[in-house]
Amino acid sequence: MTRKFIADNSSWLQVELLPTAAPELNPVEQVWAWIKGGPLANLAPPDLDHLADAAGKALNQLGHRFPLLTAFLRHTELAWT
Repeated sequence: MTRKFIADNSSWLQVELLPTAAPELNPVEQVWAWIKGGPLANLAPPDLDHLADAAGKALNQLGHRFPLLTAFLRHTELAWT
């Protein structure tokens, strides 16, 4: 299914193989580090539902902070524009 998707979208999609253990190349790692060190840093949720809600709210707030998201992408030093 993935190979078909890549083949069907090859006119605009470029796929790069990344090392299996390279968090510095993955902007999602930057997102989670920011959330864990910021909005969730002192959170002591009573249960998993509260943690999931807090993480979801933090992700929604982050989605409106374009300069910060851009910084996470730039941190990877990958070509993305």
